[in-house]
Amino acid sequence: MFLAVSKTSIMKAMSIFGLGLFIAALISCSPDQDAEAISQPQQPSQPVTQPQTPYVYSADERQLASLINDYRQSVGKSELSLHPYASTLAQGHNAYMIANDVMNHDFFEQRADELRETIGAFNIGENVAFNYQAPSGALQAWLDSEGHRATVEGSFTHIGLSISADAGGRHYYTALFVSIPQ
Repeated sequence: MFLAVSKTSIMKAMSIFGLGLFIAALISCSPDQDAEAISQPQQPSQPVTQPQTPYVYSADERQLASLINDYRQSVGKSELSLHPYASTLAQGHNAYMIANDVMNHDFFEQRADELRETIGAFNIGENVAFNYQAPSGALQAWLDSEGHRATVEGSFTHIGLSISADAGGRHYYTALFVSIPQ
């Protein structure tokens, strides 16, 4: 049997097939909800810098501060005092990372400028971490990285800490290390 097919029918079939491939590609490239990798969004939203004030520390945040200070003392460094304003900025950065499904230091200079202008900070560092269920895991990851360890061991007087969880229960950590004139 001979099947007569017009040029228009072939073009329609190719268009439908192409559309199907395009949709399949979109579905197969969507992020896996269980993956630890975080991708950069095309257009991130602006940083969030006005969350909860005064800052109320969670048990995990107090534990992380204690672990950091224990480590600092073990290497001959002074303890860091928690600073509520720096913690508020850290919480804002966690909200930004959660909203954009990223882990990064976006807008760090804005946070640093705000700390300089608002509390007179003159030495500022930042560590972030993602998907550690316990504060000890985040600290260990920082200590295992030369650059992050240097920040933990740096010449700072205060620390701002925030640990936030997204809807899936993944934890985001931001630590702002600052020096403030005494």
